[in-house]
Amino acid sequence: MQKSLSARLTYRIMAVVLVMMVVIAGVVNFTVRKYMLDEAEERYLGFLLENHQEIRRKLSDVHVAAENNVHDIERDIDNPDKMFDHMQRIIRQNRSIVCCALLFKQDYYPSKGRVFVPCARKDAADSIIVSRIDSTYNSYFYGEWFLQQLKADQSAWTKPYFESRFFAGNQEPRLLTTYTVPIHDHEGQPVALLCADLSLEWLRNEVMEDIREINNQYEKGLQHQSYFFIVNREGTYIIHPNKELMLTPCDRNIGKTMLAHRGTCVMEIDGVKSRLYYRSFNYVNWTMVIVAPEDVILANA
Repeated sequence: MQKSLSARLTYRIMAVVLVMMVVIAGVVNFTVRKYMLDEAEERYLGFLLENHQEIRRKLSDVHVAAENNVHDIERDIDNPDKMFDHMQRIIRQNRSIVCCALLFKQDYYPSKGRVFVPCARKDAADSIIVSRIDSTYNSYFYGEWFLQQLKADQSAWTKPYFESRFFAGNQEPRLLTTYTVPIHDHEGQPVALLCADLSLEWLRNEVMEDIREINNQYEKGLQHQSYFFIVNREGTYIIHPNKELMLTPCDRNIGKTMLAHRGTCVMEIDGVKSRLYYRSFNYVNWTMVIVAPEDVILANA
């Protein structure tokens, strides 16, 4: 009887100890997991903020460069030959701009022919080429888009697009976005668009270098690795590590989630459960996203 009571007491003590061990293990596991998620969040949010600020700065550089030259261009609007000097100055003084052109209304300068598009652009060797590029502008530029931009009489960013083969030459066409500013005559009527091109390929390569540092330091040898992309409000990839996905539709759930200004969410992408850290850009309606697979985050335990 006494032995039976002692045995039951021993079992109870062992059960209590076992439960306590399970609880402690659960608390430790929860604490470690939370610490890892917090540390990862700090790392990825830091990467996101740093690169978001850099891209925003480059967008701002193009915006400011174009706007600051409007006065000088409009002052010389009666002298078409001086437009080349303005284009050359803008592109020389601004490293972010790869091409700068003035798209005038047809027949604005009768002496220059029906179409007049002075341009300064950088070639593959980063040399500046100044020329007229009238023949490269097809009906699209002198169609609805051009007329709408002049009528709106407001500065705006274009949707990203791949440059023409004329500019690309023997190189692969770059992905560009263009900041357009209306230019007015002395009566205040919009007569041209100042177009300043920013290479998104250049931005992509710069961010790719930074994400590789995280891959090599924290994720080397793992099955999955973190990556980034930029998506617009319409749900189209603007920049992506996989070039074939650029300017293609993204997952509908991604597009809906990224409507918020900034945040974090958990989502399955291509069958991989991941944490997404995102932050939007003003004016261009883009959102930058860092994708960190959960197995990558937990692998550092």
